[in-house]
Amino acid sequence: MNTEAFAGSRLRIQWAKESLADFERCANVYFKRAPCEVFIEPDPDGIHERYKFRICKPLPLALTKHTIHAVEDLRAALDLAACDVARCIPGISVDGIYFPFCRTSGDLKGRINGVCKGLPTDITDLFARYEPYAGGSDLLFAMNELCKASKHKLLVPVASVVGVNLPHLETSDVISSPIRFMDGVYGGEEDEITFAVTQRGLKWKYKAQFSFGIQFGKVGIIEGRDVRANVDGMIRAVTMIVNETEAESRRLGLLK
Repeated sequence: MNTEAFAGSRLRIQWAKESLADFERCANVYFKRAPCEVFIEPDPDGIHERYKFRICKPLPLALTKHTIHAVEDLRAALDLAACDVARCIPGISVDGIYFPFCRTSGDLKGRINGVCKGLPTDITDLFARYEPYAGGSDLLFAMNELCKASKHKLLVPVASVVGVNLPHLETSDVISSPIRFMDGVYGGEEDEITFAVTQRGLKWKYKAQFSFGIQFGKVGIIEGRDVRANVDGMIRAVTMIVNETEAESRRLGLLK
């Protein structure tokens, strides 16, 4: 194997990092520029009011695009690493060689026999230790599920998580029940969050500070998780796998 081994995997990892950076820039611009409003609605219980916050502009599709690009490049980085091992073993074709993602731990042995045929046992044992299935490594399994969704032309839904801080509030009214403050999830059915619940008609002044993040929508095991943190975790996991696969290949004498 020549000095270019694993270069393709590392290039895909770099592209994934660039896509995550693009995601963060796009998110920052969106939250700075999107119009928003605070409004009050009666609570269904008839005795309270809900203070709500709404961003009046949908999340840009570019956020989904950057997420998909990142996870697809990471998935490709692992497949390329497996193929690089196969290339330095005489008589093995890289056709049909893939990193052994599967649905359950019980499927792993059969999956390795099918898509890693001919690879050294030390390499396939290394792959198995990463537990690329549901109930093993959530990040690896979620990454593969996201890739399968995007290949079927399904967009990855994203929603923003809103953190609320009220550094100042005052009221001259008599408070018969405490003011309840809460974090919320924006991107639901009504595209709004409740950040406070008060007794009906309460006159009070407040200064609210909203912080934002973006989470995955209904995409299996990763639903409700922060996009930036989890894609970054996927990048770190894939980088470790590629590095350890290369190191093991050198130890076995497959790579000079």
